[in-house]
Formats: sequence, C-alpha cells, structure tokens
Amino acid sequence: MIEKRLAALLGITDAALKRLLGNVGRSALRGQPDAALLRAGIGAEFARRRVARIRREGDLWWEPHDADFPQCHGYADPEGTRRVATILKRTTHKADDKEVYSVEVMGVACEGRFHHVADARAAGAAAWARLR
Repeated sequence: MIEKRLAALLGITDAALKRLLGNVGRSALRGQPDAALLRAGIGAEFARRRVARIRREGDLWWEPHDADFPQCHGYADPEGTRRVATILKRTTHKADDKEVYSVEVMGVACEGRFHHVADARAAGAAAWARLR
C-alpha cells in the first residue's frame, strides 16, 4: 500500500503535495505506522522538484524560494550535486523586523541579514566567489 502512495507522489501538484504533508503529520500523531515513510517520501519528492527547478544567479545555481519552507540552497553546478550555500529564513517579516534572511556559504555565515531573497542570493554568490 505504501509503495503505491509513494509512486503516486510524482503525479501530484506542489499544492497537493503540501496538503498531503500536513495530513501525514496528523496521521503520525495518531500512530499510523506508514506515516513516517510517507513523510520521508514527500520530503524527497520536494527536494527532487526543487533541484529540478534550479536557475543560475551570479556564480551559483539556486533552488526556487518557497515561502512554506524556511531554507533554500545554492549549488556550484547546474545538476544540483554540490551544495555550497544555504539561505535561512529565521522568522516571518514584521513591521519592526524586515531582515529575516541569512546566508551561509560553505558553512560560514555571511555578514548581515537580508529583507529580500534576491539580496541574500547576491550576498551568497559574492561570498562563494571569494571563498572558492
């Protein structure tokens, strides 16, 4: 049964996959045995989709930003096999706290926080150019 559900993940939309992820969380709380396997499968499918959609900005290839996930990654290659940067969102934007993104390149935090993902990507690409 779980194999069928995992195979079906390839054919559903991102929005449906997000809803399913929420449902799986509730199933896990009720003690359903396959919930952890399905959650792992959904996570793997999201990761596959994000890497399939990477695009070049500066010297790095970046996953698309998704507001439902607190991080996105930058890669040194277009295949997405060498992860070198991560943008982290620490909280939601607020009137008194707009700089919510931070960047790490090769495990080293970049200076400052950023209001926009594009600014964080630019800082990550600049840091990558200095470090490599």
